[in-house]
Amino acid sequence: MNESPENLRLATTIEQLEEYVLGTWRDVYRLEYVHPDDLDRVRLLFGIDELEAGFDASDADIRFATDAQRNFIYLRDQRQCAYCDIPLDPRQMQADHLEPFSRGGKTRVDNLVCACKACNYAKGIMDPLEFIELLDEKGLEERDRLYQNWLLNVRLERGY
Repeated sequence: MNESPENLRLATTIEQLEEYVLGTWRDVYRLEYVHPDDLDRVRLLFGIDELEAGFDASDADIRFATDAQRNFIYLRDQRQCAYCDIPLDPRQMQADHLEPFSRGGKTRVDNLVCACKACNYAKGIMDPLEFIELLDEKGLEERDRLYQNWLLNVRLERGY
């Protein structure tokens, strides 16, 4: 089926996503709940294994997740932040490295989780267990304090 993009309906099921083979954030956002048993189909559809094999072949240190990786982890992580569980819009979610990139963590779906901006920047280079313990001990107020400190540092570095 070769419809023009303007006439193409948005996918709301995995079967429709397979039929249209788009995988844009609009399709991912509209998809109904994805059962964990279906994640292998979605992984195959988004070409995750071939994509990440290409990373290995080029031996490049790729820092940022591709759209396919972001879409996959968005569905895998049930459309919510892995740390504070708030629901996320796909345009607002950030792909966070469990093992931080600066500590040698790779940009692979098994090392990426969905995070809200506040959690991602507050976590910084912390190990995820360290960050979760911090949240358990001090709550979201501490996350917000760390995030505000990060924002202040960025503003100071940029001179505004």
